[in-house]
Amino acid sequence: FTEILSLFEITCDLGQDLCLGDMGTGRGTCVLLNDLQLSIADKYMMSFAPLVERDIIGEKICANMVSYHAEDKECRISDLFTLPTAPPTSPDALVTLEIYHKCLMAYLWLSYKFPATYVEQQVAQEAKEKCEDLIEQGLIHLKLDSNPSVLNQVYKKRRKNLAKIPTPSE
Repeated sequence: FTEILSLFEITCDLGQDLCLGDMGTGRGTCVLLNDLQLSIADKYMMSFAPLVERDIIGEKICANMVSYHAEDKECRISDLFTLPTAPPTSPDALVTLEIYHKCLMAYLWLSYKFPATYVEQQVAQEAKEKCEDLIEQGLIHLKLDSNPSVLNQVYKKRRKNLAKIPTPSE
């Protein structure tokens, strides 16, 4: 699918009044979609979804999320992860909570495009709001609201480890 999208971008001529936009942002998602049994139309639509690509946990959750659609099954939030009930007590736990928030945003986006698969739109919205509250409490508790460099170190460490994790198709 990645090759098809690249060819489409190269050969697409929309004239002078329209522009295709930057398709580069969806290429990481395309790699996630390559091996799934989805129509080209579904892959194309999902290539624009705000799926998490640069984090170990987020990539696995999003791969799992997309596989539900490929298998024509309903996807529920509880199938993907469970939100903690208490605010995070470490920078790593805070980053994980932020990834859950990004995954919830992706779920909500997908629920508008594929409502037969992503059926818990209201549950996802409530979980997103709970997640935002926990993140805010965690920032205050960890005193990171004024020192984001600690979180940047956690992000960098997790991105380096991403290359070591096998993809869902392996």
